[in-house]
Amino acid sequence: MKTTDAVIGQWSKVFEYYGLPPITGKRHYKDKCPICSQKGKYRCDDKDGRGTFICVCNIGDGWKLLALTQKKDFKTQAKEVDEIIGNTYEHQPESVQSSVNKDDRSLFRDKVIRKYATLVNLRGTPAESYLRNRGINCLPVEQIRYCNHQPVGTKAFQAMYSLATDDKGALCYLHRTLLEGDKKANTPTAKKMLSLQNDSYLEHAGSVAIRMLPVSSTLGIAEGIETALSCKQIYGCNTWSVMNAAVLNHK
Repeated sequence: MKTTDAVIGQWSKVFEYYGLPPITGKRHYKDKCPICSQKGKYRCDDKDGRGTFICVCNIGDGWKLLALTQKKDFKTQAKEVDEIIGNTYEHQPESVQSSVNKDDRSLFRDKVIRKYATLVNLRGTPAESYLRNRGINCLPVEQIRYCNHQPVGTKAFQAMYSLATDDKGALCYLHRTLLEGDKKANTPTAKKMLSLQNDSYLEHAGSVAIRMLPVSSTLGIAEGIETALSCKQIYGCNTWSVMNAAVLNHK
């Protein structure tokens, strides 16, 4: 079986072999992140058995984690993984390999994950200035990052990338706010919500929100990102954004 298919559901064996943190589900790993060494920021939810992980420094699947920590080329890494999980795979030319059917949203989701991993936190960026200009001094802890080059048509903007997940930790939407310096871009599409799952999944997804602040005993929800951050600033209550009224009514 192809290595990338065979390893699905077996990432716990792979992580144990390399001395990487175990699958933690929704809980954060208490020790150091294997990538950035920050304590308490890393978690591995193993979504769909793909070894998916999230940290303030990066996001991706099991293969991404191996690439960042083991620093081996894919061919070498795949051979090792085959040995760990007891898989036999004979390479075939691409022309005769069975193709993996991916819909456009699956491809776009993978693209967003790769892009998000290259972005930085808001502190010290024009996005921080944009929020401060709106009277917001409370910055998001996670799931919102700054992009310094966002092409749209023939123009280039800056942007805030915000990831909305459901109660299973699956990525559901990308909320993108276009910026021009420290101001919202003067364009009809300055704020846009882009689906990262098919409609049938999103219809039944539970508790979809931009989880920008940690879970707490009292947790608020608000429509917009700025409103959620303002609630935290004014009332001291960790608040998540559900992006729009339609999602709020779906709660």
